[in-house]
Amino acid sequence: MRGSTIVTGLLSVAAVAEARSWQHVGKKQHNKAARSEVNSLDHYLATRTVAADRFLNSNTTKFAVNGTGIPDVDFDVGESYSGYLPISDDPDDTNELFFWFFANSEGSDAKEVLIWLNGGPGCSSFEGLLQENGPFSWQYGTLKPVPNPWAWNRLINTVWIEQPVGTGFSRGEVTATSEEDVAAQLLGFWKNFVETFSLQGYKVYIAGESYAGAYCPYIASAMLDKNDTTYYDMSGLLIYDPVIGNDIVQDAVTTVPYADFHRNLMPFNESFSKEIHDLHNSCGFADYIDKYLTYPPPGPQPSNYSDTRQSLLRRVPDRHDLPSPLGRARFPRYLWLRP
Repeated sequence: MRGSTIVTGLLSVAAVAEARSWQHVGKKQHNKAARSEVNSLDHYLATRTVAADRFLNSNTTKFAVNGTGIPDVDFDVGESYSGYLPISDDPDDTNELFFWFFANSEGSDAKEVLIWLNGGPGCSSFEGLLQENGPFSWQYGTLKPVPNPWAWNRLINTVWIEQPVGTGFSRGEVTATSEEDVAAQLLGFWKNFVETFSLQGYKVYIAGESYAGAYCPYIASAMLDKNDTTYYDMSGLLIYDPVIGNDIVQDAVTTVPYADFHRNLMPFNESFSKEIHDLHNSCGFADYIDKYLTYPPPGPQPSNYSDTRQSLLRRVPDRHDLPSPLGRARFPRYLWLRP
């Protein structure tokens, strides 16, 4: 990552942190000295430019998006391409994945491309594009889209893909019954994508969240198995809040580590803390974490680990003696995993 990018990112985070009110932790707002007239977010909005097209050619023209013509978006989003490509080398294949590809907006000529996938399974990757890491963001309850200064395509060419077939705008006959099938569809699409945009030899990175914890590793593994760096130079993988096994087991075994990590928000008394730690150990959750939730993993997680081992997950959120304003503890569906 480039030094200037890191500095810009840190300044952005600092500006956001500075702007937060003390009232969110129940304290009175202090009077502060006047801030600079221009913070990092304002600076980005005031100075952002649109880089020259890099991928426009006779093969990509039909996919080109008018950056100033997107409904309800009153600014130029920059160079991008969107449309359908088949999941095989058959030009008449009606099974197609839908994509929206944004070139690096800073004008970098680095030969790198990142694939973003939302989870579900069956969740549109455009959720990520429109509300998480895309070049423009339209959040719930807001009037209109705004430029996203933390867009991932500021660092790398990024494509958001609707997959597998049947997800979002993708179309065709839904036939995938396994993660291997899903990976095969993506790889067939990807070869066509590389040929269309002349990305041969580009380093490929894959990122996603939630059920993409299953999608991404299978796709990455399939790319590595191809042993073909012209089309599948798999170079990195990143998954957020990932599903990496049975949902109930994954939630249950990480409940106590989650509570320990957030002990400032869940100040359980000594007796209750001992109770849940005893359960964590006696149910085998501690051993499960030490054996399976490590990197690199020793092998597949056991498929016969009983779904009934969820009493601990119920036990902690049922506590009513948490201090206001937390009230009853509410645990996210996918909890952090100890490395």
